[in-house]
Amino acid sequence: MGAPEGINPEHWGQLTAAGPAIARAVAVVAGGAKDTQRELEAFLAYASRESEDGSPVLATLIADTLARVASGASATGDPYQAGLTAAREAGAVLATAVPETDAAAIRAWLLGAARSVAAAAREGGVLGIGGHAVSGAEEETIAEIADALGA
Repeated sequence: MGAPEGINPEHWGQLTAAGPAIARAVAVVAGGAKDTQRELEAFLAYASRESEDGSPVLATLIADTLARVASGASATGDPYQAGLTAAREAGAVLATAVPETDAAAIRAWLLGAARSVAAAAREGGVLGIGGHAVSGAEEETIAEIADALGA
């Protein structure tokens, strides 16, 4: 689809990279490989749902993000740091290059994605009994992401 009119393609690339990077950052802070896979699948399920706020810019972002994931594009290095960096870059783009109504919708979608990933696998407990839907480490990561996004 490509960048909507008025948004620089480089900035658009940063926004389409943010969702998957944020999802990986949240997924790696708690749980093992099985939980991480379940949490990343939750991101894809979340991203596959249509935007309910009616923002055409957000709808285009979601479609382009899914296309980016399908193409196999991924970040390298430490997923946690890459996710926070992507959130900071997206926050800067949203603050300076995207109309506020669209920026608010994108911020909410990115934070919703982080929360969806965090809630996908119970943390702690034994044999699926007990534990928490979202770990303290995931909550801290989501707070850092929210701050980076300017939410």
